[in-house]
Amino acid sequence: ILTNSCYLAALYFLIENGSDLDYIPFGINEVHFKIAEGYSRYWVLLKQTKNENEVIAFDIDLLNPEGQLITRMNGYTLKKSGSSLIKKGESSR
Repeated sequence: ILTNSCYLAALYFLIENGSDLDYIPFGINEVHFKIAEGYSRYWVLLKQTKNENEVIAFDIDLLNPEGQLITRMNGYTLKKSGSSLIKKGESSR
């Protein structure tokens, strides 16, 4: 659920900044869990760290309703999906 929430927040970020939505999750460099207790509600804080060569990356903090850090994900990466590359004629065929 955490990574899906991050993906949805990243898609919202892309919409708000006029980008297309042809990106899929590609990887996460580091994950740090700060609070072990489970939460059913939390905030997602995104900081874009990269936007180049068909790759967009974020550092993401998940915060509980009191503002305490639950989880930090560094290098949450989205990559342009293959279907959009094929449409643009950039296929390797």
